[in-house]
Amino acid sequence: MANCQTPELIGHYVKNESYGTKHDLTLRKDSSFQYIIKEGLACDTIVGEWNIFEKKLIILTPKKTESYHIESNCDTCAGNFRINTYALPDNYELTKPNVKVYVKGEVIEDGITNSIKYAIMQKADSIQINYFGFQPYVFVPQKRNNAIVKLFLIEEQQALLQRNRTLNIKKNKLVTEKGMVLKKQL
Repeated sequence: MANCQTPELIGHYVKNESYGTKHDLTLRKDSSFQYIIKEGLACDTIVGEWNIFEKKLIILTPKKTESYHIESNCDTCAGNFRINTYALPDNYELTKPNVKVYVKGEVIEDGITNSIKYAIMQKADSIQINYFGFQPYVFVPQKRNNAIVKLFLIEEQQALLQRNRTLNIKKNKLVTEKGMVLKKQL
Protein backbone atom coordinates (compact mmCIF):
# COMPACT_ATOMS: atom_id res chain seq x y z
CA MET A 1 0.00 0.00 0.00
CA ALA A 2 1.62 3.25 -1.13
CA ASN A 3 1.40 6.39 0.97
CA CYS A 4 0.76 8.56 -2.11
CA GLN A 5 -1.77 10.70 -0.25
CA THR A 6 1.00 12.20 1.89
CA PRO A 7 3.97 12.98 -0.35
CA GLU A 8 5.13 15.67 2.10
CA LEU A 9 6.01 12.95 4.65
CA ILE A 10 8.15 10.92 2.27
CA GLY A 11 11.82 11.64 2.85
CA HIS A 12 14.83 11.45 5.13
CA TYR A 13 14.73 12.33 8.86
CA VAL A 14 17.68 12.51 11.26
CA LYS A 15 18.56 13.17 14.88
CA ASN A 16 22.17 13.52 16.04
CA GLU A 17 22.70 13.10 19.76
CA SER A 18 25.71 13.49 21.97
CA TYR A 19 28.42 10.81 22.13
CA GLY A 20 28.07 9.91 18.45
CA THR A 21 24.52 8.53 18.53
CA LYS A 22 22.61 9.11 15.29
CA HIS A 23 19.06 8.20 14.32
CA ASP A 24 18.43 8.06 10.55
CA LEU A 25 14.92 7.33 9.21
CA THR A 26 13.93 7.13 5.53
CA LEU A 27 10.23 6.94 4.61
CA ARG A 28 9.68 5.80 1.02
CA LYS A 29 6.73 6.29 -1.35
CA ASP A 30 6.11 2.50 -1.53
CA SER A 31 5.34 2.49 2.25
CA SER A 32 8.69 0.93 3.16
CA PHE A 33 11.09 2.46 5.67
CA GLN A 34 14.69 2.06 6.79
CA TYR A 35 15.69 3.14 10.30
CA ILE A 36 19.39 3.17 11.16
CA ILE A 37 20.61 3.74 14.71
CA LYS A 38 24.34 4.30 15.16
CA GLU A 39 25.79 4.35 18.66
CA GLY A 40 29.55 4.75 18.64
CA LEU A 41 30.83 1.81 16.62
CA ALA A 42 27.56 -0.17 16.88
CA CYS A 43 24.90 0.09 14.19
CA ASP A 44 21.42 -1.41 13.87
CA THR A 45 19.24 -1.28 10.76
CA ILE A 46 15.52 -1.92 10.87
CA VAL A 47 13.35 -2.19 7.76
CA GLY A 48 9.62 -2.57 7.37
CA GLU A 49 6.43 -0.74 6.42
CA TRP A 50 5.02 2.60 7.54
CA ASN A 51 1.39 3.73 7.60
CA ILE A 52 -0.48 6.85 8.59
CA PHE A 53 -3.09 6.72 11.33
CA GLU A 54 -5.73 9.47 11.65
CA LYS A 55 -3.48 11.91 9.74
CA LYS A 56 -1.57 12.54 13.00
CA LEU A 57 0.59 9.48 13.52
CA ILE A 58 3.00 7.33 11.57
CA ILE A 59 3.12 3.68 12.60
CA LEU A 60 6.41 1.91 11.79
CA THR A 61 5.96 -1.87 11.55
CA PRO A 62 9.35 -3.63 11.27
CA LYS A 63 9.79 -6.95 9.54
CA LYS A 64 10.00 -9.66 12.16
CA THR A 65 13.14 -11.74 12.42
CA GLU A 66 13.26 -14.94 14.42
CA SER A 67 16.21 -17.07 15.51
CA TYR A 68 16.45 -20.43 13.73
CA HIS A 69 18.81 -23.32 13.04
CA ILE A 70 19.69 -25.72 10.23
CA GLU A 71 21.10 -29.21 10.80
CA SER A 72 23.06 -31.10 8.15
CA ASN A 73 25.42 -34.08 7.84
CA CYS A 74 29.13 -33.40 8.22
CA ASP A 75 31.76 -35.74 6.74
CA THR A 76 34.64 -34.07 8.63
CA CYS A 77 33.09 -33.78 12.11
CA ALA A 78 34.57 -37.12 13.34
CA GLY A 79 31.81 -38.15 15.75
CA ASN A 80 31.13 -34.62 17.01
CA PHE A 81 28.16 -32.35 16.79
CA ARG A 82 29.57 -29.09 15.36
CA ILE A 83 27.88 -25.73 16.12
CA ASN A 84 28.37 -22.61 14.00
CA THR A 85 26.63 -19.50 15.30
CA TYR A 86 25.73 -16.40 13.28
CA ALA A 87 24.07 -13.05 14.00
CA LEU A 88 20.88 -12.00 12.25
CA PRO A 89 20.22 -10.16 10.03
CA ASP A 90 23.84 -9.68 8.86
CA ASN A 91 24.98 -13.33 9.22
CA TYR A 92 28.38 -12.52 10.73
CA GLU A 93 29.91 -15.40 12.68
CA LEU A 94 29.79 -15.48 16.48
CA THR A 95 32.68 -17.57 17.80
CA LYS A 96 32.50 -19.85 20.82
CA PRO A 97 28.94 -19.58 22.18
CA ASN A 98 27.96 -20.86 25.60
CA VAL A 99 26.36 -24.27 25.03
CA LYS A 100 24.19 -26.05 27.60
CA VAL A 101 23.13 -29.64 26.94
CA TYR A 102 20.06 -30.91 28.80
CA VAL A 103 18.69 -34.34 29.65
CA LYS A 104 15.23 -34.38 31.26
CA GLY A 105 15.59 -30.74 32.35
CA GLU A 106 19.04 -31.19 33.94
CA VAL A 107 22.21 -29.63 32.54
CA ILE A 108 24.74 -32.37 31.74
CA GLU A 109 27.23 -30.21 29.83
CA ASP A 110 27.88 -26.47 30.09
CA GLY A 111 30.73 -24.70 28.35
CA ILE A 112 32.03 -22.27 25.79
CA THR A 113 32.51 -24.42 22.71
CA ASN A 114 31.75 -25.01 19.05
CA SER A 115 31.26 -28.77 19.33
CA ILE A 116 29.66 -31.42 21.52
CA LYS A 117 31.17 -34.88 21.90
CA TYR A 118 29.39 -37.97 20.57
CA ALA A 119 28.77 -39.53 24.02
CA ILE A 120 27.05 -36.37 25.30
CA MET A 121 24.92 -36.01 22.14
CA GLN A 122 23.55 -39.55 22.51
CA LYS A 123 21.94 -38.51 25.84
CA ALA A 124 20.86 -34.95 24.91
CA ASP A 125 17.19 -34.09 24.63
CA SER A 126 17.70 -30.33 24.12
CA ILE A 127 20.47 -27.79 23.63
CA GLN A 128 20.52 -24.14 24.68
CA ILE A 129 22.82 -21.64 22.97
CA ASN A 130 23.69 -18.39 24.76
CA TYR A 131 25.76 -15.54 23.39
CA PHE A 132 26.15 -12.19 25.15
CA GLY A 133 23.87 -9.55 23.60
CA PHE A 134 21.70 -12.12 21.79
CA GLN A 135 18.48 -13.87 22.68
CA PRO A 136 19.05 -17.44 23.95
CA TYR A 137 18.01 -20.22 21.57
CA VAL A 138 16.88 -23.73 22.55
CA PHE A 139 16.37 -26.60 20.13
CA VAL A 140 15.91 -30.36 20.05
CA PRO A 141 18.65 -31.93 17.91
CA GLN A 142 17.46 -34.14 15.08
CA LYS A 143 20.90 -35.52 14.25
CA ARG A 144 23.15 -37.04 16.92
CA ASN A 145 26.66 -37.33 15.42
CA ASN A 146 28.70 -36.27 12.41
CA ALA A 147 26.43 -33.25 12.17
CA ILE A 148 26.87 -29.55 11.76
CA VAL A 149 24.34 -27.05 13.06
CA LYS A 150 24.14 -23.50 11.80
CA LEU A 151 22.38 -21.29 14.33
CA PHE A 152 21.15 -17.81 13.45
CA LEU A 153 20.55 -15.66 16.53
CA ILE A 154 18.75 -12.36 16.88
CA GLU A 155 20.37 -9.59 18.90
CA GLU A 156 18.56 -8.37 22.03
CA GLN A 157 18.68 -4.81 20.63
CA GLN A 158 17.20 -5.97 17.31
CA ALA A 159 14.36 -7.75 19.11
CA LEU A 160 13.62 -4.58 21.05
CA LEU A 161 13.59 -2.54 17.84
CA GLN A 162 11.19 -4.95 16.10
CA ARG A 163 8.20 -3.61 17.97
CA ASN A 164 5.75 -1.25 16.32
CA ARG A 165 6.84 2.36 16.68
CA THR A 166 4.55 5.38 16.73
CA LEU A 167 5.70 8.81 15.55
CA ASN A 168 3.68 12.01 15.93
CA ILE A 169 3.59 14.18 12.81
CA LYS A 170 4.62 17.82 13.53
CA LYS A 171 5.09 19.72 10.23
CA ASN A 172 8.60 18.77 8.98
CA LYS A 173 9.40 16.79 12.14
CA LEU A 174 8.50 13.39 13.54
CA VAL A 175 8.37 13.01 17.33
CA THR A 176 8.73 9.64 19.08
CA GLU A 177 6.64 8.58 22.07
CA LYS A 178 9.64 9.44 24.27
CA GLY A 179 9.92 12.94 22.83
CA MET A 180 12.89 12.48 20.49
CA VAL A 181 12.56 14.80 17.47
CA LEU A 182 13.61 13.59 14.00
CA LYS A 183 14.00 16.54 11.61
CA LYS A 184 13.34 16.21 7.91
CA GLN A 185 16.39 16.78 5.71
CA LEU A 186 15.71 18.89 2.67
